[in-house]
Amino acid sequence: MDEVQAHEAFKGSMLREIDIMREMLSSLLQEESFLLTKDQHSWSRLIHERHGMVEQLQHSREHRDRAAKKLKDYPFASEEGECEISLLIDQLKALTDKVQQQHQRNQALSKQMQQGAYEHNYATFFYAEAQAKKPLLTTISEVESLEEE
Repeated sequence: MDEVQAHEAFKGSMLREIDIMREMLSSLLQEESFLLTKDQHSWSRLIHERHGMVEQLQHSREHRDRAAKKLKDYPFASEEGECEISLLIDQLKALTDKVQQQHQRNQALSKQMQQGAYEHNYATFFYAEAQAKKPLLTTISEVESLEEE
């Protein structure tokens, strides 16, 4: 494998992983919707489908790791190539953070629903990213009262 092939293999593996992470984030957002509407059938189907995504992600990461090991033998020939890989790594990190935040949000919502403390007609979730890394439950009536003030 030559330098160009090594860089292209790594770039391709990063792009594939980013695509899967986007699908995962979309799936987590759908899960939130199904939890809010208490659609157990759709939620179960989605969780089953996500199992396949997790396997794809695992294979993609293994492929990326192999490509990264091969890339160690070839330093970047240009700043452009190095910048492109850096941008892909940043995208992957940002997506990973968003996936983790949404997963935590869904877990909190699921827990609230299991405890019976959530009525889907009167509450919704908002994430206070600037203030904390944990989900924050805010009811619609609380939001409306804040808007009135």
